Amino acid sequence: MTPRPIHKWKSFWLGLLILAFLTWSWSRSRSHEDIVSLRPGTKAWYTFASSAGCFRCSSTTLHAPGPHSAPFFDHFSGPNEDTSPWFLPPFTGSHFEDKFSTVTFYAIAHWLIVLLFFLGWASFLLWRTRRLRLLTAPQTFPQAEPAP
Repeated sequence: MTPRPIHKWKSFWLGLLILAFLTWSWSRSRSHEDIVSLRPGTKAWYTFASSAGCFRCSSTTLHAPGPHSAPFFDHFSGPNEDTSPWFLPPFTGSHFEDKFSTVTFYAIAHWLIVLLFFLGWASFLLWRTRRLRLLTAPQTFPQAEPAP
């Protein structure tokens, strides 16, 4: 029995769909900005953004609660002023502190996210193809030599 062709695997089509979404989000982030902000309590603020060709995460800690410090969720989507280049540095990060708050910022380039996903997905598909071929290959056992 031969294994099914790769184009009939659910993992192939799911991976292709995820790869298409990641590539689309990379292309969109060059000219658009999508931001989600979450403040679960009175002193912390988390922001996740896709803009300027990278995925950014930031964490803000307020040293004292402000007048509008109730928990909330917010989002924003809109065009950027400029179109960013396709390939940016893979990682960036910074840390700011003043008398009101502390901000930690991390960013990972979209091209790196796409590349890492593609390498992992392709490795999985190659491993699975090899495993199925080994499981379906006919087993050959060495012949025992007759005793003298």
